[in-house]
Amino acid sequence: MWLLTGANGYCFDLENTRFDAVVVDGASIVAVGTATELRLQFGGRLDRTIDVGGATVIPGLVDSHLHVAALGEQSLALDLTGVESRSDLLARVTRHARQLAPGAWVQGSGWDDNRMQDGVPTIDELDHAAGGRPLLLTRVCRHAYLANRAAFERAGLSDTSLDPAEGSYGRDASGKLNGWVYENASRPLLRAIPSWTEADWEHALEVGMRSALAVGITAVHTDDTRNLGGFAPTWRLYRRLLERGVRLRVHELVDWHVLSEARAVLLGGDGLTDAAQSHRTSVHIGGANEGLAHIGSVRMSASHDLDLTDWLEVGAAKLFSDGAFGGRTAWLSAPYSDAPATCGTPMYTVAELTERVQQARHLGFPVAIHCIGDAALDTVLTALERAGRPTMGITAVARDRIIHAELVRPDLLQRMAKLGESAVIDVQPRFVPSDFPWVAERLGPERAASVGAWRTMRAHGLHLAGGSDAPIEPVSPLLGVHAAVTRRQPDGTDPGYNLAEALTLVEAIQLFTSDACFANGSEGRKGRVVAGTLADFTVIDRDVVDPRHPDDVRDARVLRTIVGGETAFEA
Repeated sequence: MWLLTGANGYCFDLENTRFDAVVVDGASIVAVGTATELRLQFGGRLDRTIDVGGATVIPGLVDSHLHVAALGEQSLALDLTGVESRSDLLARVTRHARQLAPGAWVQGSGWDDNRMQDGVPTIDELDHAAGGRPLLLTRVCRHAYLANRAAFERAGLSDTSLDPAEGSYGRDASGKLNGWVYENASRPLLRAIPSWTEADWEHALEVGMRSALAVGITAVHTDDTRNLGGFAPTWRLYRRLLERGVRLRVHELVDWHVLSEARAVLLGGDGLTDAAQSHRTSVHIGGANEGLAHIGSVRMSASHDLDLTDWLEVGAAKLFSDGAFGGRTAWLSAPYSDAPATCGTPMYTVAELTERVQQARHLGFPVAIHCIGDAALDTVLTALERAGRPTMGITAVARDRIIHAELVRPDLLQRMAKLGESAVIDVQPRFVPSDFPWVAERLGPERAASVGAWRTMRAHGLHLAGGSDAPIEPVSPLLGVHAAVTRRQPDGTDPGYNLAEALTLVEAIQLFTSDACFANGSEGRKGRVVAGTLADFTVIDRDVVDPRHPDDVRDARVLRTIVGGETAFEA
């Protein structure tokens, strides 16, 4: 039993309670109050004290939607985030390619053509920069790519290759491949890249987990099974890292295509036989993995039995209904304002999506459906209405998710509200400052006013949860909070885009605490600093709940991340 003291603490309970001290026993909070009263009450039973010296302490931050494996993968590859010109992108590719063996793939991600005033490189320029090596660069949205001729050749693609049903290849005026690849047309290219070993992915996964801990995240709702080659390896790697002492709570979504595999693993193998108890088992936690480069430091108990129930759980079945605004693959009910020939790319018909939702229900999973455009949202709502509400099955909670819901027509709000507590809207506040002002050109001013309509959705009683979608956006939840309040870039000087939809600071922090916990049914155990809940805290160097200026949230630094009563990261 130990005492955290010296806190500028916010409980985030119904009474808006403040505190300066907390007593923790094992993984749980025992009492909250003042240091004087808690020392009098618990006295000699306290075996240690952590004095945070006036730092702000809030409930442990939670990211309701990101990709931990991809976050680690991106940090180990060529990072093209923030590239603002064609020449800069080509220079980075050239430098990176020269470090690789001849014939090795040049892989990078994070580029955004809307930031590049002189346009994206041509396929000839990509060929030259890669020095004869195959190249595949993933756009920031992960729904479009740039490839060179060597990559197309490795993938068995040519100018005469047909577009698949769920994607397309960009072509020049003569019909030849121009380097652009959209949506699932990327599959032959991705299959052509030599597979990582399980050890490679374990390293990437740990890098991603520690990156999350370093920005104050105590729990993630992540989507990794496509990256890691299925459910069994994903589950195995997370368990292994937990055994090694990486203290991050993980709620894992499951790609729709591997639901049967997930069910078999959870019900029949790997020591997990009781789904009703959320796969209750114990693993032994030791010290951090020595010799592995990571962010910050981790201090673990020499021996601690970790109940896996509170650390690793299975989530909903992940599906996609459309793409993204950037590549004009988000599915709209009317054509794009700047490309009248297209309404985007639907992934399924209503009947097809309904069938997949019903199959997920049959296997015991709720669904989590990626949805950006208003036509996609209409289709998702119809599928959910036809399939009926989820019931308790394999997962610990029977709640569907609509992930993103970026463009919400007014006529769809009442249908969304009728879903009640059976559905959560996963929103990514950072999307708004990243997408504006160019998204207004894509959609026109009238539709753009309904992008990121968080306050409107809250007013209709919808349950929102906050995520980053990292590595598409920065993983830091404090940047997400800042975006939810200001609706502008961290370094922007503009007043913000459509501030009528902005949230208050308390509402924004709740997105990444209690609201995110509601999404996976853990709101009774996490998301508040009250006795009886799990001892998850984020310790920050300044007041982010009642700051002098919203930009204080942008500039804040995480000093310590405490998960289950143990320091998982310390600056």
